[in-house]
Amino acid sequence: MVANFADAYFSNELGPVISLLTTQQSSDYSFVEDELITLTQAAEKLHRSLSKNAGLIPQQEYKEMRKTIEKCIPSAISEELRKRIQDGLSYANELTLRSRLAALFEDCSLRARTLILGELAPVEFAKRLGSTRNYLTHYSRKDEQVLSSIDEFVWYNARLRTLLRYLLLKQIGTPEDLAFEAINTNFG
Repeated sequence: MVANFADAYFSNELGPVISLLTTQQSSDYSFVEDELITLTQAAEKLHRSLSKNAGLIPQQEYKEMRKTIEKCIPSAISEELRKRIQDGLSYANELTLRSRLAALFEDCSLRARTLILGELAPVEFAKRLGSTRNYLTHYSRKDEQVLSSIDEFVWYNARLRTLLRYLLLKQIGTPEDLAFEAINTNFG
């Protein structure tokens, strides 16, 4: 298992996830908001690593659709706006952070998901984290989904950290029973 961990750490796919998670764990975070941003970044990277071609529609279909859309951009607009629209189209087929967070729970056993979330649905967990991360990162409008107390931040951070640990253990070949026991023993 140690060899599997080393292979995962030095891989281009899981190395950054492990690095973000271990940096977050070894740092004395003064702000729960910073911890949430780091953990959501790790979760997004993990999902990208596990679901290489995940998109709203198949990549080849989107590639053709994008060409069609780009042909419809009026020639009278400024080059700067044209470039901005084209850049936006580069990411238009990407899953949202909320979709990625919710999808990570699909790789969890029912008992792991229940330990991590209790009765909370993965989609609701993802909605709250996504709204909060977007608010903290982009200063988007604050809505009722944004976490508002330190207790909420601590609760969500602990659950996201535990989810990441569980999924990384499974990715390096840890049997589900052992991965579950590790998060059950070291929850949070």
